[in-house]
Amino acid sequence: GPRGQFWAHDGCVLTQAAICPEIPSDEFMWAFREAVATAGHYQSAPAAMRFYDRLAREINDACASERIPCGPARATMMPVFHWRYLGDALRDAPPIGRLMLTAAGSHVATASSVGPAPGLAILADVAGNIDAPRQTGYVLSGWAASPSGAPALAIRSRTDTPLDVTATQTPGQDATDLAPGWSGASFTFRTNCQPGACDLVVTTPGQADVAIPLDDALKVGSVLDNSTLRVAFDYVAVRDLAEASAMRRAVQLKIAKAIGSAYAHVLPVLSALAVFGLLLTLARLRTRPVPLALLALAGASAVGVTTRLALLAYLDVTSIPADNLLYPSAASPFVIVFAVIGCWCLARAIGASIPRTPR
Repeated sequence: GPRGQFWAHDGCVLTQAAICPEIPSDEFMWAFREAVATAGHYQSAPAAMRFYDRLAREINDACASERIPCGPARATMMPVFHWRYLGDALRDAPPIGRLMLTAAGSHVATASSVGPAPGLAILADVAGNIDAPRQTGYVLSGWAASPSGAPALAIRSRTDTPLDVTATQTPGQDATDLAPGWSGASFTFRTNCQPGACDLVVTTPGQADVAIPLDDALKVGSVLDNSTLRVAFDYVAVRDLAEASAMRRAVQLKIAKAIGSAYAHVLPVLSALAVFGLLLTLARLRTRPVPLALLALAGASAVGVTTRLALLAYLDVTSIPADNLLYPSAASPFVIVFAVIGCWCLARAIGASIPRTPR
């Protein structure tokens, strides 16, 4: 069905597969969970667990009775091992290793967080400052008048999205000049609501509410003129609600890209020197001892980088596309620690090898 096609397409885009007849393994768990939820088994956590337990029993019973073809019993989602995966993992390891060393160079920015305002507010509260999409704000001022009494105005969203609206409304003298017996009000609105998502709602005594699309309200001049209601705008302004923060972010990104570019060029060289420095230090350990704690930390960092590289190379072959900055970046602290300690050992070994000139 459409949802299965969605997950198949999404997974094939991520894995860059030219032929994609079914849902790839990295997307299966999400497609499976959505199918269970769509079938109504996510009313509560106990209900979901009861369904999964029943499903597992049915599959295991069918395997035991040989009603369906099954592999060996297992308790994880890890793909079944094949020896060819080792060669494929060795092939995929170098590009992942380059990402570990270079951290993708000057590519330091990510896409803005998107979603409904309440969700972004929760995310910011949990994770701290986020890069939300830049919003445009609007300032609207004008007047409204009616023969049945002074109108009341409000900006209303067409969805459930909370609005940031500041409004002032005062009796308007302009309306009394239009016709005898008319009552009016002057107003000013400041809002972040986008034109296609909001209406200006005018309420007058004894009459039905009138909704004016915000798209029409963003035009200076009269937007409504009849025998029962007149609404006009004298001033409309558009302002960027995040202009200052966007400028600050641009400066931060420029600095970060310079640092990232320097990091990408320097760290591979330092890492190679660190390997040489540690090997030289180990060869001279008896005559030129160094703190064992430093050697242990460098060795642990090397093990951390190696195991992370092996894990990601295997996952890249069997399960998920791991040749991207998201997954190798977890090893970056270990790469830096290894490079710093190794280069210190090299500098110490070279310094000890240079003969001192007697005074």
